[in-house]
This record gives sequence, structure tokens and C-alpha cells, in this order.
Amino acid sequence: MIQEPPIHKSIHQYAGSSESACSEPAWLAEQRKKALALCKKLPDPIFTYGIGINVDLSNLHTEMLDFRQQDNLTTSYKEDSDGENGHKGGVEVLDWKTALQQYGKEMQKYYMSTVAMDETKITALHTANMANAVVIRIPEHKEVSTPIVLSLYQTTPARIDHLLIIAKQNSKATIITSATSPITPATPPSSEANQKENNAKQFRSQIIEVIADDHASITVVDVQMMGHADNFSIKRAAIGKNASVAWIDCCMGSSFTQSSITNNLNGSKASGNITSLFFGGKGQQYDLYAGTSHHAPETTSKLQARGVLVDNAKSTFRGLIAIQPLCTGCEGYQKEDTLLIGDQARIDAVPILEIKNNDVKCSHGTSIGYVDDEKLFYMMSRGLSEEEARQHIIEGFLGSLVNEIPHEETRQQVMDHLGRMNQANNSLVIG
Repeated sequence: MIQEPPIHKSIHQYAGSSESACSEPAWLAEQRKKALALCKKLPDPIFTYGIGINVDLSNLHTEMLDFRQQDNLTTSYKEDSDGENGHKGGVEVLDWKTALQQYGKEMQKYYMSTVAMDETKITALHTANMANAVVIRIPEHKEVSTPIVLSLYQTTPARIDHLLIIAKQNSKATIITSATSPITPATPPSSEANQKENNAKQFRSQIIEVIADDHASITVVDVQMMGHADNFSIKRAAIGKNASVAWIDCCMGSSFTQSSITNNLNGSKASGNITSLFFGGKGQQYDLYAGTSHHAPETTSKLQARGVLVDNAKSTFRGLIAIQPLCTGCEGYQKEDTLLIGDQARIDAVPILEIKNNDVKCSHGTSIGYVDDEKLFYMMSRGLSEEEARQHIIEGFLGSLVNEIPHEETRQQVMDHLGRMNQANNSLVIG
């Protein structure tokens, strides 16, 4: 279990306080002060989209969020003292306080190096109040055969999560993170009930940064199964020469999620893959983005997204491949497929290519499928209930992406959650 340093001040009191100045380096205290000033200047986020997504965060009141009580992250990773493959000095999974004490200069160099604090009010809020960072350091020539698993069960009203992964040259590892909470996603049936639900809604801001040095290979699996929560997630990677970073993102929870995944291919022959899986139902709303920026020649990228939306769930999905003028010999591919179950489910998929030279190979595409009465009737005529028929369709549609998760326990966790979500939406009447 990673013991995280406690916060003794509430949100804006903590940033810049004398207590924080005494317990953390000057550069971090100064960064908090700047972020706090941005929190006061930047406008509140607005989430209104043409397909009927209109997320009201007026009850969020970011200035009132209290991050003093935090749930502990747990990790299942252990290794021998000599490390694996005879390598002295193994992988380190550190809490923020320990990381600052042991690797202060490295933390100053890499923490918030891929995300600008002034991108949005949420990123400023995150920077001003972050105290729950976990740092994973993978030394040179280290190949980790066992996935590093981090788990969160959020019971508190608000939380900020930050994971910094530093992969040195020729290292290889798989990191798996998951987040759940006890509060069930809600459907607002009335104004009075809606008010109570908004008051109970959780808040979470997550940032994952990956620094992949030359020839490193990192896979990050993130499984989000939050309940009645507003969830904001940013995942960014800086990828060096001949290095690779692969994301497998499973978004299957929260009332509202805004998720952004970006691979920056900074070294020649670097590669970045993004696999995005999502499932939404009963009023859930998602704003999903996945993109790759090619900043060096002979780099490759692949983006595949597949999702199921049930009942009145709504989602946007924006995919981007951007290739800069001098980055010749690059290849990029993106494909997004969505299955809609129900007349009110909506998806707005926007694939984008920004190509600034001709010596490249790129492609993109989207597809939207529907499950109608005829297909369900056929399966039910073979002895399946409506719920079982829908579950077979969902598993068949998403199963190939679930199977890419390189950890059997996590694969089963995802499939079990899909089954529970399907069961929770079994009152759906098609047509």
C-alpha cells in the first residue's frame, strides 16, 4: 500500500500556505501559487455539444472542494531485492513525498512537463492542490515481466490523482490502474432528486504522464468504473527514439467523463498506440479525445476506438493524427466504431488528419451500428433472454479490444463490469 502524504489545508488554503512551503521544495510551492492564481482567473468549464450533451457543473463549486481526506492507492507489484533478470536496483513505486526527497531534480524536470497548468481551470485546480502523486521509475535495461497494478476505491467527495511514469533507456513495463467508487450512477428523475444527487456527486481529476526514453517500451492500461462522479482525465506521453507507448483506456463509469489521451512522438522511429474502449448507459455522458502528434520522421501511430451506448447515453469522440512538415516517412491509422442500443443513444465521432507533408501514409474512418428488434428477436428465438442476447452482442463487439489487456484479472474485471452495466440497463425497450 502506498501511504500518501495527508493534506492539512482545504483546497485554496493549501496552495501557497506556510505549511506547504515548509514541507515541499520552493519550485513546487511557487508552481502551486501560480496555479492558484489561474484558478481564480480562468472561466468555469462549459460542456455543451450539438448531439444533446449539456453537462451542468454549476453545483461543482471548485473553490469549495475539500481534498483533505484521501483514500489510499494500493499496488500489487513486488520484486526480489536484486530485481528481475539479475538487474540490481529494481522498479521503484514511490509516493510523492519520497519521490521529492530522493529524486527532487528529476521531479522538477518531469512533473507537469507534458501538461500545461493553464490549459483549463481543471488543470489549474489539479496543479494547485495535487498531493497524491505516485511515481514509477523503471531503470535502464529493466524488463518488468509482472504488471504493476495500482487500484483506487474512492469514497471521499473529491480527489486529485497524478501518476508519473519515468522509463529509462531500453526499459519495458506494463502499468495497470483502476478506479471505482461505491456511488451508483444516477438517472435524475425529478428536480428534488437531482439536487440530492448533485450534492452527493464525487469529483476526480486524474493526470498520467509517461516519459519514455530511447528504446523504452511502456503499456498503460487505465480502467475507469466510477459511479455518480464528474471525472476529468488527461493522459500524455513523451516518446523518445525507437521507443513505444501503448494506452488501453477503458471508460465504463461516472456520470460525466472528459478524457484526453495524447502521444507525442519526439524521436525518430518512435511509435504510439491508443486503444479506447467505452460503454455508457442511463444518462452517462462522455467527451473523449485521442490523438498523436508526429514530431520526428519515420514514426508510426495507431488509434482504434470501440464503444457501446445504451438507452440515452451520449458521447463525443475526437481522434487526431498530426504530422509536422519535416516528419517524412510517417504512418498513422485511426478507426472508431460505435454500437448504439436504443433510439436515444447518440455518438458524434470526428476523425481528423492534419498532414503537413506528402511523404506519409495515413487513413481514418468511423462506423455506427444499431441493434434493432429483429436482431434481438432472432437471438431470443434461440433460447436467450433479452438481457443475455444484449450481453452476447456487447461482448462480441468489445471483446477483441478487451482481449488486448495484458492481464487476465483485469480482463475479467472489465467483462464483469460490462455484464453489471448491461443488467442495470435491462429495462431498455427497443423501438
